[in-house]
Amino acid sequence: MRKEAILSPGDERRLLPSSRPDVLKSTRQTMPSPGRRGAAQTGAYAAPAGAYAVPPEACAAPDGSAPADDRVFEGLMEVLPAAERLSASTARAQVMLDVMPGSASWSVPIRDASGTIVDFVIQAVSPEAEDVHGRRGGELVGLRVRQCYPSVLDTPLWQAHLRVMETGVSERPSRYEHVEAADGVPHRSDYVMRLARYDDGLLATWVRDDSEQRLEEENRFTAHLQKIVMPVQDEPFTLPGLRVAARYQPAETAAYLGGDWYQAIGLDDGDVLLAVGDVAGNGVAAASAMAKLRHAITGLAFARHDPAEILTVLNRLLCKLRPDVLATALVARYHPADRTLRWTHAGHPPMLLARGSHVERLLHPGVLLGVFEDATYTCGTVRLRPDDLMVMFTDGLIEKRGSDLYEGLDLTSAALAEALRPIAPASQERLSAVMNAMVPANAADDTCVLVAQVTQDGQLGPHVRGAG
Repeated sequence: MRKEAILSPGDERRLLPSSRPDVLKSTRQTMPSPGRRGAAQTGAYAAPAGAYAVPPEACAAPDGSAPADDRVFEGLMEVLPAAERLSASTARAQVMLDVMPGSASWSVPIRDASGTIVDFVIQAVSPEAEDVHGRRGGELVGLRVRQCYPSVLDTPLWQAHLRVMETGVSERPSRYEHVEAADGVPHRSDYVMRLARYDDGLLATWVRDDSEQRLEEENRFTAHLQKIVMPVQDEPFTLPGLRVAARYQPAETAAYLGGDWYQAIGLDDGDVLLAVGDVAGNGVAAASAMAKLRHAITGLAFARHDPAEILTVLNRLLCKLRPDVLATALVARYHPADRTLRWTHAGHPPMLLARGSHVERLLHPGVLLGVFEDATYTCGTVRLRPDDLMVMFTDGLIEKRGSDLYEGLDLTSAALAEALRPIAPASQERLSAVMNAMVPANAADDTCVLVAQVTQDGQLGPHVRGAG
C-alpha cells in the first residue's frame, strides 16, 4: 500500500529533477511571484527551504526503480497546496518563456463563484514581451487582462481565450485590431496572436503588425497639427516695407513629415519678423516641438529682442527644458524705416540675397540649438535696397543624397539668378519667379520657403498681419 506523501520543513531531501523548474534553480536571479506586479524581468526561482520535501516512498516507481521526472512531478502536485501548485506552474512557464523570442505570456484564469472565467492575470512573460502601452517584460506580471485592456472584452479574441481554456485546442484568431484613446487621440494597433492552454493557464504569443497603419494615422495627425500651427497663405501678402510669399511643401514620404516651419509677421513697433527653422526628427514629436519653438521665437520678437538675443534665450530653454530636442533656425528682423536687416542663424543654411540677377549668401552663423547651454549668438546687419529679395528656406530645398549643402546652395543660387535675369527691376513678377525656381532637391524631406521683396515705397498694397 502506498504511503501518504507528507511535506515536512525538517526533511532535508529535495526533489531536483532536471526538467522541473518548480524545484530547479534557474540562472535567473529573482522571479516574479504570483500576483506580484512590476517584478524584475530576470531573476531566480528558488524553492523555499523545506517547501518541496517529500519522503522517497511518495516518488518511487512501482517496480522500485528510480522515479521518472514525470512521476516525481505528479506526486509532488498531488500533495502541494493549490497556491504552491500555482507557484510551481508559474516557475515552469517562466523557464519556458525565458528562451522564447518575441512577445509571449502565460496567464491564469480568475473565476467567479460559479466557476465562470471573468478575467486572466499574467503570471509569467518572455524577456522581450511588450504590450500596446509600451510596458515590457516583468512590468506585465500581475496585470489583469480586462482591467488593463478593457477594449478586449466581448471581442472574438476574448471568446478565443475562453474557448482555449475550455477545450484545450490551440487557436490562432484572425488579426486583432486594438483601439485605445490616449490624451484624447485614438490609437489603433494590429496584432497577430496565437493561444494555447498550458498547465492550468493560457499561453499567448503576439506580433504587432501595424507599422503602415500607425504611420498613416500619425501622418494625418501631424499634417493637421501643422495646418493649425502654421497656416500657409497661397497668395503673396504684404508686411511693412515688404511683399512676402511662403510655401510649405510636405515630404512625399510620410515618415519624414514634421519639423520644418516658417514665420513672417509684423511686430508692434513696426518691424517685421522673418524666420525659418527645422526641428530634428519627424512625426508628431517633431511637429509638437516645432510649434513650441515657433511660438517662443514670435513671443520673444514681440518683446523687442533682436535675433541674437532670441536664439540665445531659445537655446538655453531647449537645453534646460527639452534636452532631447535639437533644432536649427534663421531669424531676421527688418526695420522698414531705413531698410535695415539684422539676422543670425543657428546651424541653419544661410539666407540668400538677390539684387538684380546677382545672388549672394548672407553668412553670420552660430551653433546648432540645444547643444551647448552657454552658446551665444551675434547679429549681422545689412542695408537693403528697393526690389531686393531675401530668400530663406530649410535644408530640404538644397540637401541631396550624395552631395553637400554648399553644392546645393550653389545650385540654388544659380537657379535664382537664371530665373531673375529676364525680369525687369521692381516687377512684382520677381517674387513669383523666385518661388517657382525653388524646387526641393530632396522630395523625401519636407521643405519651407520664405521670400520677402523690399518694396519701392515701403509697401505695395494693403498691409496684413502676416503668417500668424
